Formats: sequence, C-alpha cells, structure tokens
Amino acid sequence: NSPDSRRRSFLDVGGRNSINNFVSSFQRAQSFSGLNLFEPAIDTIDDISPLTSPPITNGEFGEPDNNRIFDTLSRHGTESEQINNFEFPQDENSSLLLGRQNSKLSNTSERLISGNSTAPQTIFNSINTLMGIAMLSLPFGFKLCGWILGTLLLLSSAIVTDYTGKILGKIMRKYPHLTSYGDIANLYGGGKAQFIITLIFSIDLFGATISLILIFSDSFSLLFPDISIKVFKSIIIFILFITSFIPLHIISFLSIFGVVCTSGVLIAIIVSGLLTREIPGSLLKPASTYLLPDNLNDVLLSLGIMMAPWGGHIVLPELIKDMKHPSKYSKCCDIAFSFSFALYYLISSVGFLMEGSNCEDSLIKNIMLNKNNSKSLILIICSLMGLLSISKIPLVTRPLITVYENLFSLNFETEITYQDGVRQKTFSMKRFIGRVLFTIFILILSFTFTSFGQVIAFLGSAICFTVCITLPLLFYLKLFNDELNQLTKLAIKFGILISISGAIIGTYSSFVYD
Repeated sequence: NSPDSRRRSFLDVGGRNSINNFVSSFQRAQSFSGLNLFEPAIDTIDDISPLTSPPITNGEFGEPDNNRIFDTLSRHGTESEQINNFEFPQDENSSLLLGRQNSKLSNTSERLISGNSTAPQTIFNSINTLMGIAMLSLPFGFKLCGWILGTLLLLSSAIVTDYTGKILGKIMRKYPHLTSYGDIANLYGGGKAQFIITLIFSIDLFGATISLILIFSDSFSLLFPDISIKVFKSIIIFILFITSFIPLHIISFLSIFGVVCTSGVLIAIIVSGLLTREIPGSLLKPASTYLLPDNLNDVLLSLGIMMAPWGGHIVLPELIKDMKHPSKYSKCCDIAFSFSFALYYLISSVGFLMEGSNCEDSLIKNIMLNKNNSKSLILIICSLMGLLSISKIPLVTRPLITVYENLFSLNFETEITYQDGVRQKTFSMKRFIGRVLFTIFILILSFTFTSFGQVIAFLGSAICFTVCITLPLLFYLKLFNDELNQLTKLAIKFGILISISGAIIGTYSSFVYD
C-alpha cells in the first residue's frame, strides 16, 4: 500500500463519522453564517445555470452525492433531471454551498434536500458555533452579579436558548421546505420580516467584527505597551482587507485554527491559575469572591454578558437542514447546550476565583497584566488570541461584504473566465474601492467603540435576546397557533415580554455603564 492510500484509509476510518467526513461537515458549517440572507434569490428553476449553481457533489472530493434528492415542481421535472446529471463548473463557493437553498427558491417550490452530517458532527458544529470570544467576559459577568445571580442567569440563559433552539427544529420539521432562519422569518412575516432579520444580523456581524478587533488590539497593546493601540487595530484591519480577497473555501478551512486557538486559550488560562501561587491570578490561593453584588445596577449590564455566548440561533436551521437524521436534532441540541454551559461555567468560575472583584471585561487582560505569570505564557496567550482573531474575522465579515456588493451591484462581472474548469473571479476597480471603503468604515468603528465588555454586553442584549429568544417564541406562537393550548400561549407571551424587557434594559446599560 502506498502512503497516500494508507492516509486515505486512516482518514476514512469510522464511516460517516470519519475524520474526512467531520472535516467536510465542519467546512460546510462554516458557510452557515447567514450568508443566504444576503445572496440574490433564484426565482425559478429556469434561472439555474452553470454560471449560478454549484455542482451537486459529496463532501470535498467532488464525487456525485446520490443522497441529495431534488423534488421540484412537476412542470420542471425534465430540467431537474438535466441539472442532476450536469457537471457544473466550480467557483469558489461551490463546495461550501452544498445543501444550502436560496430563501426565495425554497418558498416557491418543494425542493427538498437530505443532509450529510451525523448527530456527532452536528453536536460538534453546534458547540463550535456557540464557542466564541464572548465567554472571555463571563468572569466579568460574575464580578458584576456574584455567585448566586451569576449562576442563575447563566443557567437560565442556557435552558431558555436550548428550548428556543429546539423550537426552531420543530418549525423546520413542520415546514421541511425551509432551509434557514431567514426562511422562517419570511414565512412568519414576509419580506419585511426577512429584511429585519438581515438588518439585525448585519449589526451582529459588525459587533462581532469589532469585538475581534478589540481582543486582538487589547492583547498586543498589553504585550507592547509602548505602541499605540490604534496601530494594532490598523494591523488587524489591514489583514481583514487582504483576507477579503481569499476564496471562501480556504477561509472556512483556516477557521479550524479558531477552534484550536479557543481551546488553547482556555487551557492556558487554567494552567496560569495552577502555576500562580499568589493572589491575584491563582487557583491554589483564590481571590476573595462574594455571593451577591453590592450594586444591583451592575446586574443590568450582566444580562447581556450572560446572554452573549448563546448567540448561535441564526445558524441552527442550516445545521438542522444539513443533518442526515433531523429527528435526532433535539437530543443533539440538549447535548451541545449542556456541554457549552459546563464549559462556560468552568471558565466563569476559574476566572472569578482567580481575579475576584478585579476581573476585567476580558479575562485575557487580567492574565497579561499579572506580573506573577511567566513571559512565555503571556506570549503564548497573546499569539493564540492573534491567530484566533485572524482566523475568524474574514469569515465574520464575508456576509457583510456580500450584502453591500449585492446592494450596490459591485459583484457584477462583465467578463467570465475559466482556468482548468474553475471559474476565475474578476475584480473591478469599483469593487476594490468598495472594499477599501468598507475597511476604513470598520477602522472608524473600532476607534469609536473601545470597550470589549460593553460591545459584548450590547450584542448579548440587543441581538441575542432578540434572535435567540424573542423571535423564536414569536415564530412558535404564530406557526403553531392551532396546536398550542391557552396556558402555553400565555407562557410564551410572558417569555416574549421578559425577553424584550431584558433586551431594552441590557442595551441601555451597555451604553451608560462606566
């Protein structure tokens, strides 16, 4: 056997849960970032052409996927058969758009697709969706509200978002032609509702971009205090500009470094606490903590911080659609949210025990400012945070680039070229200038918003309360109205009221907190 055949056989061990299939599932999940909220719609099957449609392939190997079933309107049967047998030229998005349906198409036909991801792969992708840099602010949240309220808020956030995540699953099962959060919004309230979702998600992506820039610049400015923090912001934004030209399939593959870096940071924080023997920053000699806060106003800010790590609902419908057996989704959801809660509570407890009332809005700041920590550990953490930001920021900003280029018709190509059967992207001067202006706008935002904790609190309050609780409950109330009893309807309405109140109070606190 050749080394290549041995390598392939090793990567394929485990059948559907092999390393190859996990990687393929992970790459698909990286494209489930709300992109289809911004893509131009295909009105009918006649609009599908070799220039607009991805090939029907299985995973990253380019083999025909016999499991994908396209059930179109009967009057398009002949065209559908031709499409299934045609090898479309590939462009940069082809391999990542497998299994994803355009919102308008899914609402005008019964075009159904069976997914490829197994239950373990869906659990992994769900956890990866939830695991973000927002969890670095959780110790700060415990500082604001103490052990009792902090535990209750984090636990209740986990339970409620797990419940609303399963609501999205129920909606997808009842209406199997839906493929995304935007589709559900469109079914609920038409084009206006979908537009509102797009607007909310755009704000969320801008906030996520700013938070990545802040965590990058804060980390390196603490490592190099003589250099202005604006220099580091400019560096990461320049990297953003360069990576905006990299094909999506490469960016999605590189995003696996984000998983590695996040895990590495968590391990480094725990190691730091175990190696440090003096207050602050020690797990062996914990700092002074408290059960309840002295100032109840601080609790208002913590509402958004405790909600921020759960903001993955916009992607969940696409993860459900990518499942081989969607009936297992509820159990997958319970496992993913339970694991995430355990991880979040661990990092919250570790950070609060290490720093007590001295917790900064990002635990990384405490680690890097602590003179008891070795320089090598600080350098490792700083490097991991840098790689984390670099690996995630291109994927976060890609939907924003897509929406403004579609809005201003900057992505229109007058000349289409192919090389070795692969479609080559061409960039007009207008498109180039558009990306320059986009990066300048991001730079201005990063200079305007300078507090990582307040940005996270805003995202948790204004966005996560809305997308993860309020809207799913509204969807459920309307789309399952005939199946719910009066008591359940009353409970859902009460939940909507509480969620809206939390969003308003938390958002206000994120702006006025000093």
